[in-house]
Amino acid sequence: MGKPRQLRLGIIGCGAIGALHATAIRKSSHATLVAVCDTDLARATAAAAGSEAQAFTSFEKMLAGAPLDGVTVATPDLLHVKPVLAALRRGRHVFCEKPLAGTTAEAARLVRAARASGVQLGVDYMRRFA
Repeated sequence: MGKPRQLRLGIIGCGAIGALHATAIRKSSHATLVAVCDTDLARATAAAAGSEAQAFTSFEKMLAGAPLDGVTVATPDLLHVKPVLAALRRGRHVFCEKPLAGTTAEAARLVRAARASGVQLGVDYMRRFA
């Protein structure tokens, strides 16, 4: 039995939290960072440093052009829904920073989209036990 293929991951939102995600993915033996996206190209390029990841300024272009199994979404809170929905509709697994959405209706829409696409949708809520 051969070595399992690494997950090909991308990051949408390369601010402080997105940069932490990039570092974690680069250190993982189970995943490889293939794409990063931020509206600020310099920030995306910095997040890609130390990997062969391609930097994008449009999450739509990243989702269409990069060979991704999944993405992490680390945009500002109010900007989660559009990239999460776009990734789910393209059949990509999504790990989103909290909160998933601004309203329960938006969150329910994302859950329905994940179910319809057959992919996993997770929310990072690491401080719940703090």
